[in-house]
Amino acid sequence: MTDAYDKIANQDYLTGKQLTILSLVIIIVIQSIPLMVNHSPELEWLLLGFTAAVSACAVVGAILVQFNADKMAKVYRGVFNEDFYKTVRLFTQMRHIVKREAEEKGKNVEEELEDVVPKAYAFFRAYLDKENVVPPSLEELGVEPAPEIADEGELFV
Repeated sequence: MTDAYDKIANQDYLTGKQLTILSLVIIIVIQSIPLMVNHSPELEWLLLGFTAAVSACAVVGAILVQFNADKMAKVYRGVFNEDFYKTVRLFTQMRHIVKREAEEKGKNVEEELEDVVPKAYAFFRAYLDKENVVPPSLEELGVEPAPEIADEGELFV
C-alpha cells in the first residue's frame, strides 16, 4: 500500500513550463511551414498558421490532460478502495465516541485524548509484554520430572 501512496505523492506530470515549451515548438513548426511552402500574402498564411498551431496545441494539451487524468484515476482507485473508506469510517466512529465521552466529562477532545491515550498505550503495552513472555520450563523452576509409572493404580494408593 505504501507504493500506491508514493505514486500519489510523487506524480509525474508535465509541468506548466514543459507544456508551454511544447506549445511554442508546435507553434514555431506550424508557423514556419507556410513560409517554406508558398510565398503568397504573408499575413494570411501567418494567421492561418497561428490558427492551426493554436488548434493543434489545444488538441495535444487535451490528450495529455486526459492521459494524466487516466493515470491518476488508476492510482486513486487502487488506494481509495473499500478498505480505505471503512478504515476512515472506523476512526471517525472512534472520534465521535471520544468526543461524546469528553463532552460528558466537560472536557474537549484534546484533553480527553491526552488523558486516555497514555493509559490505553500502557494497557496494550502491558498486555503485549505479558503475552510475549515465554513461561519457564519445569527444569528452570527446579521441579523434577515425574517418574514413569507402569500402572495407573499406583496413583490412587
